[in-house]
Amino acid sequence: IVCCLRRKKGVYEDEFEKIGIKVIKLNFKSRLDPKGMLSLVNLMKKEKFSIVHSHMYRANIPSLIAGKIARIPVKIAQVHNIEDWKRKREWLMEKIFFRFADKIVGVSKAVLDYERRFVKIPEEKSVVLYNGIDTEKFNIQKNKRLKENLKIPYNSKIAGVVARLHPDKGQEIVIEVAKEILPYFKNLYFLFIGEGNYRKHLEEKAKKYNIESHIIFTGGVKDIYPYYSIMDISLLPSRIEGFSNVILESFASGVPVIATNVGGNPEIIDEGENGYLIPYKDKESLERKILQLLKDDDLRKEIGKRAREKVKKFSVERMVDETEKLYEGIMRDKGLI
Repeated sequence: IVCCLRRKKGVYEDEFEKIGIKVIKLNFKSRLDPKGMLSLVNLMKKEKFSIVHSHMYRANIPSLIAGKIARIPVKIAQVHNIEDWKRKREWLMEKIFFRFADKIVGVSKAVLDYERRFVKIPEEKSVVLYNGIDTEKFNIQKNKRLKENLKIPYNSKIAGVVARLHPDKGQEIVIEVAKEILPYFKNLYFLFIGEGNYRKHLEEKAKKYNIESHIIFTGGVKDIYPYYSIMDISLLPSRIEGFSNVILESFASGVPVIATNVGGNPEIIDEGENGYLIPYKDKESLERKILQLLKDDDLRKEIGKRAREKVKKFSVERMVDETEKLYEGIMRDKGLI
């Protein structure tokens, strides 16, 4: 059963229900809404769950409280991001209620290390469980029709940025670099895949530099796979990252990645082997690495090949297997199986 604390329709709701996974939506008015909390406790008691696994702060705290009241045998809280938006109140809530959890799962070592700066998490409760993707869905054969639809000449090179359009994702830095590179590489296009309030600012910046004909904004895209197939380089110039699926997806498509040396990125990218790590906001380093890959087709292909090898360690099958082992291990320790 998947339980959402708000009534808003979820992105994967229809897909869950198609394969027989029940989706329940509660009407929490706030994070600790008493009526919502009572509904959650009653749901847990009614369904007699053995395991409750919650994801991210807004679900972790209510789930741990309700799980404690409903006497759920196994309670797992998962942290997905380096959440530097949290204030003293949020850290205090985690200090208090993380004690109810049997395990605290982080999607990377970096995420757990950041949590430990504010919340004492016993080593025996800490678990790193990396994200996994379905590597078979990604294709290294270029989608010619997509290039045509985007009005990009067939022989052109593409540097892609897959992320919501937000200052934290560093798209502005890419446009600054594009201004420097495009006079020398007329056949280069920059593809921004994602949506957000930052789009207008980025479009205006590209127009100001007179490079808007080589800057393409696709908006939000549901089927991302063909877009990776037409990229020559994938860029991730973010300020923070917990554990980036964009890197995994790029790797699965055989696309070299240039990413900032933040969060969990160094846990995926082996510098110079399957991608490059650069400091955040370091335009010179970003420009240098893009040029290096653009000028050397053999290097770009070799790095892409090694990236495809590396991503095998981050398959969805591995993620499912490790999740099952986590559940079974806790159940066995508690004498429940």
